[in-house]
Amino acid sequence: MQMTRIIYVYVDGSDNADNEAELLKAFSELKTRWFELGATLVNQKYEPCEGADVNDLSDWFIGLNIPLSSFGAQQIEHLVPLIQKLAKDMDRDFVVGVTLPSGMTQDLVFLDRCSGEREVAELNLIIQDAH
Repeated sequence: MQMTRIIYVYVDGSDNADNEAELLKAFSELKTRWFELGATLVNQKYEPCEGADVNDLSDWFIGLNIPLSSFGAQQIEHLVPLIQKLAKDMDRDFVVGVTLPSGMTQDLVFLDRCSGEREVAELNLIIQDAH
């Protein structure tokens, strides 16, 4: 059985408590826009590992998953400016990555308040190769 490869867009980091509502609102709106592409909202906070330091934050993924087969240049052109604005408004960075055929994940591009045409071009090249 072949697994469906996905593109993910998540806020980078686990300290999301102060921005959770705003992040979920922004990603929910994008999910609605990309519903026909199969986009799914992610808000997954993991329990800390046994023996973890009490000051360590648990992994917390907030963002969107989109099937790789549905993700292309049009989505990239929309995504990068949107994430750039979120990064600026929230002072947070974001990561775009892909699931590999092995089931592992690979972060592809980090987006921040300064992201723009370079990241659009880089993502377009990577996505073309991944299809």
